[in-house]
Amino acid sequence: MMPPGGSPGPAASMRTPLSSGVITPKVQFDDDEVMAPVHDCEIMQVNAVKSNTRIHALLASPTYNDISILIVSDPWWGPIGTTKHDTNDQHRLLGAPANPLWRCFAPPIDTQNTASPPSCIVYIRKDRGIMAEIDPLAPATPFFFALDIFINGFAFKIIPVYLHGPKHAEAARALFQFPVVETPTLVCGDFNIQHPEFVNFPGAKVKASTLGREFADWLLDNDLHVFNDLSRPTREPRVQGHAPSIIDFSIANGALFSMDIISDWDSSFSHSLDSDHAAIFFTIHAPRISEQPVRRYHYVIDPLMEEDWVAAFEHRVIELGLNPCTSCAQDVEELASGILSACTWATETVMESRPSQRKAPRAPWWNEDCSAACGRVVDAKEQGLDRAEVRARTSHLWYCIRKAKRSFFDEICSTARPDNIWGINQWYRGRKSHGIPTLRRPDGTLATSNTTKAELLHDTFFPYTPISPTGASVAEMPQHDELRFPPISRGEIAANLAGCSNKSAPGALGTNYRVLRWAVAARGDLIEALYNAMIHHEYHPVCLKNALIAPIPKPNKFDFASPKAYRPISLLETLSKLFEKIMAARFTALSGLHELIPPEQFGGKDMTSCMDAGLSLVHDIENAWSKKKQASITLLDISGYFNNIDHDLLAKCMQKMGYPTRVLGWLKSYLTDRTASFRVNDEIGMAFELKGRGIPQGSPLSPVFSSIYTAPMLASLKAQGVQVRAYIDDLCIFKQCDTQEGCIAGLLEGTRASLDALADMGLSAEHSKTELIHFAKSSRDMVKNLPLVLGDKAEDVIRGANTGQVRVGRDENAGKQSEGFVGVSRAHAH
Repeated sequence: MMPPGGSPGPAASMRTPLSSGVITPKVQFDDDEVMAPVHDCEIMQVNAVKSNTRIHALLASPTYNDISILIVSDPWWGPIGTTKHDTNDQHRLLGAPANPLWRCFAPPIDTQNTASPPSCIVYIRKDRGIMAEIDPLAPATPFFFALDIFINGFAFKIIPVYLHGPKHAEAARALFQFPVVETPTLVCGDFNIQHPEFVNFPGAKVKASTLGREFADWLLDNDLHVFNDLSRPTREPRVQGHAPSIIDFSIANGALFSMDIISDWDSSFSHSLDSDHAAIFFTIHAPRISEQPVRRYHYVIDPLMEEDWVAAFEHRVIELGLNPCTSCAQDVEELASGILSACTWATETVMESRPSQRKAPRAPWWNEDCSAACGRVVDAKEQGLDRAEVRARTSHLWYCIRKAKRSFFDEICSTARPDNIWGINQWYRGRKSHGIPTLRRPDGTLATSNTTKAELLHDTFFPYTPISPTGASVAEMPQHDELRFPPISRGEIAANLAGCSNKSAPGALGTNYRVLRWAVAARGDLIEALYNAMIHHEYHPVCLKNALIAPIPKPNKFDFASPKAYRPISLLETLSKLFEKIMAARFTALSGLHELIPPEQFGGKDMTSCMDAGLSLVHDIENAWSKKKQASITLLDISGYFNNIDHDLLAKCMQKMGYPTRVLGWLKSYLTDRTASFRVNDEIGMAFELKGRGIPQGSPLSPVFSSIYTAPMLASLKAQGVQVRAYIDDLCIFKQCDTQEGCIAGLLEGTRASLDALADMGLSAEHSKTELIHFAKSSRDMVKNLPLVLGDKAEDVIRGANTGQVRVGRDENAGKQSEGFVGVSRAHAH
């Protein structure tokens, strides 16, 4: 992008301080060589002066459509929503302005710390084929961080900078220690540093300073080159007596400068939308290092094309000769693969295909009034209108943006329906979206490519150590009579399909629930026959066993170089997922009807929730207080629960509960010979086999299976006198006694029994997440805060546990919540 306001300026290098001329590519090619294609990437850097609306305008206005990378110093960083919190229902989520066309990268620090918010961020256009990863091993502060950029296989770093405030000199000297020698690197932003050698325009007032000399020495010692046009200031004075200055710089290290691929440096106060800093533009001509990637296409499912799709689907079904009659497992496999094939063929035949890297949608609320107001601000600066007029037009732009956003969201709220109200409820939480960065292995080495990241995630979440859990608690279960399990009906299929969202992520073949609804409406007899045949022949088709695993960042995690900061979510084929949904509904109903899951388990079954678990705990605490007793709990988190459920023990549990032989036979087929592939940054890794353990985290069956699996363990602990409650993979062991010493003694016995019960089922607790909490009704009762030492299994390493006042339950007589004091300590492994 070449905005009006001047021609491209010269580049200044510390080796040749006043060199001039436009930088252009100078790569030579032999006559018989074909020049490799390049990718022109337009980069813009700007100081946003903490303006929310200014950033929104830069992201959404068509004026800036050519920009691929936007580097923002001094961004707006403020409330973007609220999150559920234990003690504060107004807990705010902080973030930067978002736009569906852009992906935002912030420093890998605690971005929710209001005392030290990010001072610089980078936006990357999603539709330009640019990959970006935060470098988790580079030093990161609120003032600068390192971002790895990949274009056509060409890799370089961008270090956004904003040095300011009381720690200005400290932050600058930390930047000067940053190693920028080997990798091609751009350092861009507002340095708030001046030096006489970097000014060449009339009226400049630059005094020599110690920090300025250190800045110049840093450039010289590290072979860094300044691209600014030294005759053009980057900051204009807004206060009488101040002078224009150059404090915003675009700097390249020697490795990038020698490639001669940066050109068209330009600056424009007009395009910074009334910021007192100029917007800076330049182009990087990225050479193509890798071969032309295979373009992936996806198909846009158009609801208006339903009739055409159904016709194509039925035609393909006839061509394939699909028959609802099956006599063996091979027939079941052919029927399932045929239905999948017919769905895919109909979609490819009827629907429009688009490249996966298609143009992303702009901000949906941006309208023509916003674009016109943005253009008037730019025109006012270009025409040199007085300051009052520029300010008036800028205020009008801010007004148009606020009005457009309010009108857009008011319209959505006014048309809300019961079936989409929870989608609106998601707004207050905000959303973070970024790729998987470089990951760190346990030995400290790095996984940098998508392939090695997938391998590391596999080793982290699916470690295979052959074990044979004894399952003594399963053997002690009473044998129930065989449960009635009637055939699956067409109505049951339709009822479960009605609750499936079209927005649910599809599996590897890309068939979503909308397409599956059309297939059921057209040939529901085939799908009904398939589902019943799977149970009758005790067989789950191989074509439905593969899963795509998407690593999803866990909330409130900041070390994204650690694989443990992610949660593996399985994306399954919808044809299989619908069947699993039907089976899960049946298992849940039978478990409740016949009381197969103990009341101590609050998850994975009907009519109970996490709220009920909390209310049950509050009841026990208040009951202890009413008897003048003290109460304490131990909290255990089962490590990698879903991925460590033993298949044989799960089948034995369900056999003891009375599930029919055919259901158990299908279950064993469903759990065996499963394969999965990690999808990392839109690249699918090699498939691997899930050996003997684990259930897909993302399957409708996983919650009810997890509750069934812990049922014998909870029953055994209850028989031993341990007062325990569970919510899926979280356990709470409760003890009340006259003294805190008595509580500790009871918890020690109960916690050890629980750890032994977990080991009996092939599970273990995450010791780093084990917590001990003491409850007392008043501060007078909290005279001690004793630790829990588990001997040879874990030890308390926290000294001086915290205490605090919390609200527990509700006083029915006073109509107020009763208050109490808690002391918390955390147990850790050796």
